[in-house]
Amino acid sequence: MISSECTTQGTRRRSSSFPASRKIDYSLYFLMVLCAAKAPCSTRRIAKEGGISFSFLQKIAYLLKRAGIVDATRGKDGGYVLARQPHVISMKEVIEAVDGRRAPFMCVEPSRVQRLCPRRNFCRARSMLVKAQQEALERYFSKSLADMLY
Repeated sequence: MISSECTTQGTRRRSSSFPASRKIDYSLYFLMVLCAAKAPCSTRRIAKEGGISFSFLQKIAYLLKRAGIVDATRGKDGGYVLARQPHVISMKEVIEAVDGRRAPFMCVEPSRVQRLCPRRNFCRARSMLVKAQQEALERYFSKSLADMLY
């Protein structure tokens, strides 16, 4: 039986102007539940209450554990907890743990420019998008998990 101290009630998803993948969205939801929990939380329970695929959430939890963002314990009262205080966990760390390094504007992401943008050599918006990308990343990545709580 999972402790009643772990609940997803009152935990809401937040959206932002940063185009988040489903992995990022579910990771933040998972971490918000852990922030509010007073005991270890089961991925099965979080997945069920959050309407998330259990196997998908397990993969996310594994990535977050590998990055040192969460800890896991086994057993009857086991589950996941934050490995550090929310104000110490940066959004950059979370995003890179589950989604790798990515750009808000796909057309200026270095790994995709050659394949995706046929206008890259004469695009008038490119320099503005590169600058906007840098500003967005600086602003977004400067936030911590604790900033998401308020």
